[in-house]
Parts: sequence; C-alpha cells; structure tokens
Amino acid sequence: MRSVRPESRGQVRGSLSRAARAALAGPLIVVCCAVGAAGCSLLFDTEDYRGVEQGPVPTAPQVSITVAEPTTLDDLEVIIDVASTDPLAGTVDYRYEWDREEGGATVTTSVTTDVVPASETAKHQTWTVRVIPFVGEREGPAGTASVTVVNSLPVVHFARLSRYEVWQDETITASAFVTDPDGDATTLSYSWMVNDAPVADATSAIDLSVLQPGDTLRVSVTATDNDRAESLVGREAGPATVRAAVGWRQLEPNRGYATSTPLFFPDAPRGRMLYIREGALWEYRVTGATEVPWAKLNVTGLPDLFGSSVIYDAARSRFLIWGGVDFTTAPSVPSTALYELVVETPGQETFREVTTALTPPARIAHATLNDEPNARAVILGGARPETLPVTFTLLYDDLWELDYSTSDPTFRMVTANAATPPAVLMGATVNSQSGRGYLFGGFSQAGSPLGGIYQYDFDGGSLVEVATLAVPRGGLSVSDLGDGRALIVDGATTLIGGERMETSELFAFSDHTFAPLTVTWERPEQTVGAVLKRAGDTLYWYPGLFSGDLFLSTVTDFEVTSRLAPHTEVPGVTYGGAVVRGPGASPGVTFAFGVVRRDFDRAISGSTFNFTGDRWTLLTALSDPTLARSGPSPVMESSRLPSRVFGSSLMASFQPNSSVVSNSSGAWLEQRADEATLHNGLSEFAVPAWRCNDRTRVLVDGYTYELDPAGAASALPDLGGRVPQLRGPGYEALQPVQGTQSDPAVETVVVFGGDGTDTWWTSAMCNPNDDWTARVVSPGPSARYAPSMAKRVPNTTMPTSQLFLFGGATALNGSRTHMADFWLVTMDAAEVLTAQQLPSGGGTTPPARSMAVMGWDSFRGRLILFGGEGDGGHEFPTNSGGVGRADTWEYRMPAGL
Repeated sequence: MRSVRPESRGQVRGSLSRAARAALAGPLIVVCCAVGAAGCSLLFDTEDYRGVEQGPVPTAPQVSITVAEPTTLDDLEVIIDVASTDPLAGTVDYRYEWDREEGGATVTTSVTTDVVPASETAKHQTWTVRVIPFVGEREGPAGTASVTVVNSLPVVHFARLSRYEVWQDETITASAFVTDPDGDATTLSYSWMVNDAPVADATSAIDLSVLQPGDTLRVSVTATDNDRAESLVGREAGPATVRAAVGWRQLEPNRGYATSTPLFFPDAPRGRMLYIREGALWEYRVTGATEVPWAKLNVTGLPDLFGSSVIYDAARSRFLIWGGVDFTTAPSVPSTALYELVVETPGQETFREVTTALTPPARIAHATLNDEPNARAVILGGARPETLPVTFTLLYDDLWELDYSTSDPTFRMVTANAATPPAVLMGATVNSQSGRGYLFGGFSQAGSPLGGIYQYDFDGGSLVEVATLAVPRGGLSVSDLGDGRALIVDGATTLIGGERMETSELFAFSDHTFAPLTVTWERPEQTVGAVLKRAGDTLYWYPGLFSGDLFLSTVTDFEVTSRLAPHTEVPGVTYGGAVVRGPGASPGVTFAFGVVRRDFDRAISGSTFNFTGDRWTLLTALSDPTLARSGPSPVMESSRLPSRVFGSSLMASFQPNSSVVSNSSGAWLEQRADEATLHNGLSEFAVPAWRCNDRTRVLVDGYTYELDPAGAASALPDLGGRVPQLRGPGYEALQPVQGTQSDPAVETVVVFGGDGTDTWWTSAMCNPNDDWTARVVSPGPSARYAPSMAKRVPNTTMPTSQLFLFGGATALNGSRTHMADFWLVTMDAAEVLTAQQLPSGGGTTPPARSMAVMGWDSFRGRLILFGGEGDGGHEFPTNSGGVGRADTWEYRMPAGL
C-alpha cells in the first residue's frame, strides 16, 4: 500500500497500485490516520475502493458500438455517445477492455483499443466493451456496450454464360463467382429470362431446343449460404442469342499478327482475359466454367485496333483505349479516338467513343504509364507511321496526361518537349510502391536503340534520367512485380524485327540497379513488344507478334504455370497443314505440320494438334521436329482420313522432299525414303496424293507416279489423259453415290484449282492407267490457287461422296487476293460433279483465306476451319501478299444436306 498524505478538512488520501489491487480479492480493510486524530478504519469492496481512496472520479460514459448488427466485414468501433466528466475539471481519457462470448463461454481478449478489426470477429460471437474513464490515476465507473456479430451475406461478384452465341440444339450453362465473408458453403439459384420474360428453368443450364432462332436469354444468379441468408444482389449475365443449328460460328479469335501493343487485357477482378480482334470482343476464362474457354461477347461497333494504349480504370470497371491503328477505317493512319469499354458485368460489356475537347496527335508505338490510384495516365512518345504501321516518319517527344477521374475523361498537355528524346517502342511500367512511372529504352528518329531509363513523378510532372540499360534496345517488355522490382524482358537492337535479344533482368527501383534473372522454365520466344501484365502474384505474358500463346507465371519464382490454360498448347499462325487421322478414336479434327509464322519470318512445323470442339491439344507423340515439313500432301483414302503424308519441304531449308511418313504406329515414322527425281515438280504447296492398296500415288508435274516402299517411283502410262501441271491445287478422294447395291462405288480422286484453272479433274484411285478426265462444274467455284478442301466423312466405313471447298487465292506469290466463298461438291453414281454454295447461317463468316486447315468432325457432325493465309491488305495497308491467321471456326450443315 502506498503512503497516505493529509488532505484538507481532516481527510486523508492514499492509493493501492493497480498490481496490488488486482492481486487482492474480496473486501479490504484500510486503516487511515490523521494528524492529531485517533486512528480510524473502513471496510469496503474493491469496486467501492476508488471513490474512498481517490475522492471524486469521472462519471461513467455512455457508449455504443457501430454497427448495431455487424457482420464479419465490419470493424467494431466504440462511439462515446455521452462523454465522462470530471468533478475536478481534469481531462478524461479512456481505457478499453473487450470480452468475447462464444458458445456460452466468455473470453477476455487482448484488444485494448477502441476498434476491433473485422478480421478478429466471427459470426454468432457477442462482443462486450468496457470503457473505463480516468484522469491520472483516478478511474471512474465503466460504460459498457455489446453487439452480436450476425451472418454475412454471400456476395455474387459476377455471372457469366458458357457462350453468347449458341446453336438451337445446344445447352447453355450459367456460372458465377461467389464469395462468403464467413467462409460458408453457398448454393446458387438461377432465374432465366427468354426475350425478357421469366421461364420456369431454375438450374444452371437451360435447354435451347424449345426456343426459336433469334431468341435471347439472360440469367440472374443469387447465392444462399448455410444460414439460409440469400445474397441481396443477384448478378445478371447475357444476353445470349439463339441461332439455328446451321452455318458458321467462330470458336476462337484470330491470334495472328499484332504489333507493339496487342489489345489484350487481363481482367483479373473477373477472372478472365479480354481480347479485341477484327472488331470483336472475346473473353477467355481462367477460372469458373471452362467447357468453352473462349466466348465471343455481345459487343458491336468495335474498331479493329492494334498498337493502342490500354488503360484500366478499376473504380469504374472499364478499359480506356487510345491511339494505334484502326484497320476498319484508315489502315495507314493512326486513330485519335478515345474509347471506353465497360466490363463490370461479363456478357453485358458496353463500348462507346468518348468525345474530348483536346486530344494528342495520332500515333502508334507510344508509351503509357497508368497511375490507377489517382485515376490518371500519361501518354508520351510514339510516332506517325508511314504506309506500313511498323515503319515511322514523325516521332514525338510531347507528354500528355489523361484524367479519367470522371465518367468523361479529359486530355491535357503536360509538356511539348519531354526529357526523353523522340522515341518509339519504349518499355513502360509504374512502381506500385512509390507510385512513380519508369520508361526504358526505345528507338530514336534514326532507328537507333536507346539506353536511357527515366523516372516520372505524376504529381510534379518531372521526368528525369536515372540509369542506363547495359544494352541499348527498344521493344523491351517491363512489368512491376509489386516488391520494389521490375521484370525486364527481351527487346531488339534494331527497329524492325531483327537482332532480337533473349534476356531477363530484375531492376530495383530503389537504387536503379540490375540483377540477371536465370530462367529455368520454358519461357516464350524472344520477341519485340510483348505484353506483360501483373495481377496479384500472377504475371500474364502475351508474346504478341505472330503468336497464339498466352503464358501465365508467378511473380515470385517466374515459373510458367500454364500456356493459355486449359489448352495444352495452341497452334500459332499456321497455313498449309494436313488434316490427318488422330490416335485411336480421338474426336474432333487432327492436323499436322504446315508453315508457322513467327515474327516476320516463317518456320516449318513438326507439330500435330487436335481440336475437340472446345479446346486445342498438342499431341506430343505425333509431334516430331525432325520430320517437320511445309505444305505436306496428305495421302487420301476413300472413306477414311489419311494416316500418311507425302513430301514437301523439310526443315528451314524449304528444299523439296518426296519421302512418305505414317502415323499408323502412334508416332510419325518414315515409310518411304526421299527420291530426288521428283523434286522438280514439288514445292511447299501440296500435290495430289492418294493411297492405292499399300502403295502411294502422286500427281507431280502432270504425271501420276506410283511409289513403292523401297523408294522407287514409276510413272504410270499416259493414255492421253495427262493433267496439266498444276501448282497449288486442292484435292480429295471420293466414292460416288451408289446407283444400286450391286453397283459398287468407284473410288475417285478429285482435283481442282492450281495455276488459275477452274477445271475439275477426276481419276479412278487404283486404275492401273493414268486416266484423268477433265470436268466442268457449272455453276461452281471460279479459278483459284490453294483452296482448302475436305471430305464429308459420315463415319469410317460409309462411302464419301461429298467434299467442302473454301476460299483460295488469285495467285501463289506476290500480290494476290484471297477468297471466302464456300461450296459443297457432290459426285453422283455417274461420276457427275455438282456444286452448290452453302448458306452462311446469318452469322459472321470466316474472312477470306487460302491454305487453311479444314476437316470434318464426324463425332460432332460439323466442319472445322483453322488458320490459313489471309489478305495482306487487312494486316498491312499495302498488298504484301498475305499474312497467316490463327482463328478457329465451325460449320453446321443445313437439314437435308
């Protein structure tokens, strides 16, 4: 006990330490003494002690806790409704003690502040606070308040549909991303609307067979947790449009040529990628429903942009797109338009052009720094292109700021001449810790690589050089890693596609130093201007130029976790591949080999891919780079898909080769050696080849040759039916419709096109004589080179009397125009060929092309079209002769055909 001291009016005062008081229990006896007075004693309880020992104390406060019915999302904060007062006019402070009651037991917590973080609470807990007033060591009675944490409602963040363009005989499926703050299990409920009228279906899928073409569907998804608390707000997805089960439908976008900044957006808050290509918006799902990885969204009026700034505004769930080239209007003139793409609700995205009073001069290959927390972005550098959008004349060094803090963004010029030299293809990122922007390298007006590294202060508008690249280069790719470092990848020391570097470095923002990064995983090929985007711990890596790949990796060890998952691997820009028989009874369409575009070069492929209708898969066992070839000739069989491939060029030399390989053993094996005597008639384009019993026959230089397994080639007799030398024809093997059961079908080879002819040629597959017959099909396809042809295979045993023909080109080399007409050709019992153009089905149709991979999927009863070579006038403003494509389409046959 502390000593006491005399007070006025004969009072004495003393006190116990808090530790002493806490150690005592029950009543206390205190003996008090005063000068000149007899001793006295007083019996009192611990709670009564304060008033006796200390004299006047603060009054009890009146308190409450916000919110009255908190959930686990709410902090528990004490509000002093009526403050304590001190009779001695001292300043009153407060001490806080929290108890938690759960399951009938009370626990004294360690919280001593006026706020309990939401992370400390759980539903059904009762929290009580004791607010104790004190002035110095004088403590008053406590004010108390209690609240019980109630169940948190589940949250439906967004909903989506499996497709937004669906066949009438399909089932469409809804899914949603739901979280529950309490970690409760949730159950989803679905409310469907057809043409804006509710229907009875209440499951995640709805059968479309009872609907009509043109009908639209929407769905609203709500969630209920295990306390039967339903989410207050449902999320809607749609509309999806029902189409008659006939015609073309695009399954995957064209992942073909894109220059320095592809319009590819990781929309991480909604678990997806977005991709603008050829005036269409595509969604690629990373999580959620994966039955159909790509879905074409209901957004119309999109320009066909590339090389634009892409700025994400998280507060308004939108992307802002500026600059670049719009191929739908003026392919050689960059755009000055500012576009807004709102993405808050998957499937209901909206797109508009935003009018601004001021806009920067049009440009491409510029740099963009996005200060997302302050809703502003900086655009600088870039150039006005010449005829080709990858060659430049006027380069810029002005610097502009885009303020997007309101619904209608505004531009303002920060400076007409920034500290950076006029440059294109600079790397750019923002340090998420400091909020400063950084620029790396680029190319100068003369096309020389630059090495400067610049730091930009958004608040002051200052741009200063802080470091130098070890190797000056442009087109390098940079991403903030969120830990004070940036990943810097690749680049080039020359402006257009050459002298590319494969390098990976870590750049420290604090001291502007570099550390080499040893890459142990299979990384994307080096390229110019790849897009790196970080979302949390995930790095999205889109290589860009002529690439069909999208890589995901972590930002901690940079290990690649997937490549456009759930695809095993995706074929890139491919043309001239061969449709072949897949392993076993594999569904879908399988193709092998062909020419693959990589950057501005081309390479020959040894890969084999299978497409099952919703995803591509690389068939590793049937992929062999040592047997790679361009424009291979599938060896046709009468009713089955080919399992052999003849000739064409090998490896990067593009030298003719006439060997035969087979996949009948589960891997490609060479069954017949190369023979130089046939080389003069071969090129990288397929020549008619077919199988007759165990022999291969080919049409080379106008003559039919039979090849034996040992490697010898013998020309069959010429009976006056010699075919003109055709370069780049299409061909198939058919069995005419049988007249009667006793009249067996004659297996026939059908050849069309090449060298600009519209003549059809037929020959019996196994006729010992070279007996070719010229046929005119009218009406029919016009003269063309390299059309895509595929036979309709009902199954592996029935005769095949029909083939499809799509597209072609007016020439093989140099300036050429591609075609997009689509035909069904039928051979009857008399071997008469007739042709009819097939209906498109009212939807979008495949753009013109030649040398596409095309095959009939007998398991699903539809045609698959992939890749090919399209008009160069679309990708480049000049007629450059054609560029490769990487899009996937399917065709459903009309009833009765």
